[in-house]
Amino acid sequence: MGFMRQQHSWNVISRNSILSRATASQKTQLQAVLQLQTHTVDTVLWRAGDVGRGCYLVDTGSLVLEFPGGERTFGPGAFVCEMAALEAHLRDGAEPELRHVSSLRVASGAAEVCFITGEDILGYMERNPGMRVCLFDELWLE
Repeated sequence: MGFMRQQHSWNVISRNSILSRATASQKTQLQAVLQLQTHTVDTVLWRAGDVGRGCYLVDTGSLVLEFPGGERTFGPGAFVCEMAALEAHLRDGAEPELRHVSSLRVASGAAEVCFITGEDILGYMERNPGMRVCLFDELWLE
């Protein structure tokens, strides 16, 4: 991983109130699995009913999470994930019983996000049980 990429992803992680408190080792582990993606306005990242595939850490732009009872917009530094849907997919295989209950899309303009696969975030939480406590059963962390 090049220096600029390392520095950039470190800055993205540091914008999140929970992830910023991770140790240097924990941040480095997370950096290793971040996949930078760019999406345009109204791109749907997941829909209610989809199988859980991964999580997003917002770098630039904003995402809208629509969930039963409302919606919320997230900007840089927000970590958005449905851990229960991810764990169900990875535990149950191709047809999990538990799927996304929310929808996530790009709010306006373009958004750069760091995608983390379900396998990678769950592996990270296994190696870092303290982070698991912070992340499990959350839809978002800002």
